[in-house]
Amino acid sequence: MIKKIIAVMVALALLFSVAACGGSSKSSDDSTTKTSTGSTSGGDSTTGENTAPKDIIEYTFLNCWNGGGGDFPDGFENSELVQKLTEITGVKLKVEVITSSEREKLATVFASGDLPDITNAPHWNTNPGGEGELIKNAAVEGLLLPLKNLIQKYPNIMRLYEIGAISQIYKERDIEHPDYNGEIYVIPTQTGRTKEDVTNWAYNLFARSDILEALNIKPEEVNSTEAIYDLLVKIKNGNFTDINGKPVIPGGTWHNGWSYGEFQRGFQTGNVTGWVMQDGKLINGIFTQNEIDKALFMRKLVAEGLFDPECFTQTDTMAKEKMITGRVAVFGCHYPNQYGFFKGTLYQTNPEMKYVPLGPILNQKGEAPAQIERVGRTGSPVLFFSKNIKDPDRALAFVDYINSDEGLELVTFGIEGKHYTKENGVPKYTEEWKNIKNTDSNKFKLEGFGLGGSFIGADPRKGWGWEEEYMEEGYVKAREINPLKFIDYKTADDVVDTWPGKAAYDEKMSTTNWGDELKKAYLAKSDEEAIAIIEAQRKRMIDAGYLEMEKFLNEEYAKDPKIIY
Repeated sequence: MIKKIIAVMVALALLFSVAACGGSSKSSDDSTTKTSTGSTSGGDSTTGENTAPKDIIEYTFLNCWNGGGGDFPDGFENSELVQKLTEITGVKLKVEVITSSEREKLATVFASGDLPDITNAPHWNTNPGGEGELIKNAAVEGLLLPLKNLIQKYPNIMRLYEIGAISQIYKERDIEHPDYNGEIYVIPTQTGRTKEDVTNWAYNLFARSDILEALNIKPEEVNSTEAIYDLLVKIKNGNFTDINGKPVIPGGTWHNGWSYGEFQRGFQTGNVTGWVMQDGKLINGIFTQNEIDKALFMRKLVAEGLFDPECFTQTDTMAKEKMITGRVAVFGCHYPNQYGFFKGTLYQTNPEMKYVPLGPILNQKGEAPAQIERVGRTGSPVLFFSKNIKDPDRALAFVDYINSDEGLELVTFGIEGKHYTKENGVPKYTEEWKNIKNTDSNKFKLEGFGLGGSFIGADPRKGWGWEEEYMEEGYVKAREINPLKFIDYKTADDVVDTWPGKAAYDEKMSTTNWGDELKKAYLAKSDEEAIAIIEAQRKRMIDAGYLEMEKFLNEEYAKDPKIIY
């Protein structure tokens, strides 16, 4: 149980989860173990109608997401919803959650060779340096359960691999990685079934509305780098406080610097990839002056006390201690994360402090931002299984059932008559449970409503009209500021992945984490020191073969100028 920080409100708030999508950090000794219950069926139809197993099997489940423990609060396994899942499927889950780095946790688990039966973890790609690489290596080393033959009899799982739920490039490059020799080891989750089901995360900068009103600044007026800076200066000089009377922090983030990049929106090129056209050829953006200007802007914010230097390394718990009192005036993240956290905490006592999206903050081309998506998700959370899992068919049937129509309805709405009723065939929470969902996330998750999200893919619920919160007024506004934009052609990054020297280049670059190096630049004692860090990375790239990569890309682009960059 996470330690109380600020009376009962904080104890509850620290249970809230961070929605899947953003970064993280955690070490193995920060993990906690909770017992929960899941469910499974035979999985041979999309209805989920199966004869309940007579025996119960328990699987260990690692929810490898920093801050994701809020989906599994202590005691949720006793809820009627979860008990119903067990009754139907005969599966219980003994859940482990983490509060720091996903990559560190995966590295520790794989090094030990003692894997949980089932894991859900980040898998944005299989390139060196990320969680996906660790998962790929574990598969190649024989630590993971081969799935290709096993999943054929589970139609609701097979649907999760269809193009539209995932992109062609993601399927070919990562899900069916060449090193797998035709095998499959992961199940993609948190994907949409159609374009209408694709989640618009509405990433942005969010500012406390009462502070904006006091400064007589409209959210839409903060639409440039200069306007962001001016706002932070005014906040610093404005003697604003949190609910406990402590001075506010002008700018900050959630755990591990997520998502400080929103402060740099004005430096975005408007391109889909990190490649830019300069002097008639494509070059990596790190070799541009813009990369230096972007880093120096962040260093300026830190040096002038406008941005919290601690946030780059703070844990999820530390971040939430600051957020729950309204102490951070402006921060970057996606809308579901901040709204989901505040609606049952800060907004209950101080609704005037509601955080609102700024801008749109225009990029270098003077364009408003957009969330770029392929037809089908590229990179996603995934499920994978230990090679030593007992009775893998029971575990796969569990996943298959949750992804059936019946299973989706159960994990989303609970027990009909208690948690929801139906109007014209569409499930609707009762007024009681709708209110609980909107005001008391911990109580809602205690009822078992957090379990399903770790196992659902090709999710149809938005298109089915099941997600009322998606139409919450603030969320609608945030999506208008940062709309979805779909692409359906290969990108410069896709082309680079076909460069014959890519594997050797990645191996040489894998010893340096560029994200960590950038944070060092932001905390540097001088501009010169920050620039030196960027120049050192440029040299590492050139030494690793970057110029050959650049030449290859430009030759391919000359053949096919439709390539998106």
